[in-house]
Amino acid sequence: MVERNKILVDVDLLHELVDAQFALIENYKQHFKSHLDCGRWNDEINDLITTYNAVAKLIDRPLIEKIAKTCG
Repeated sequence: MVERNKILVDVDLLHELVDAQFALIENYKQHFKSHLDCGRWNDEINDLITTYNAVAKLIDRPLIEKIAKTCG
């Protein structure tokens, strides 16, 4: 049986987290676009987008689409 604990987090902190993640994702998209379409970079940015989207859903923020792999 799994023990469950509750964690209380200030909603403002969640907004700050999402803002920082969004800025990081947009910065990566702008500066490293050619690297994000394939391989490890794609996996890592999509993991970050998954984390962003999980928090964004909690606070009713727009979601970000994952970056599709364009390589074989």
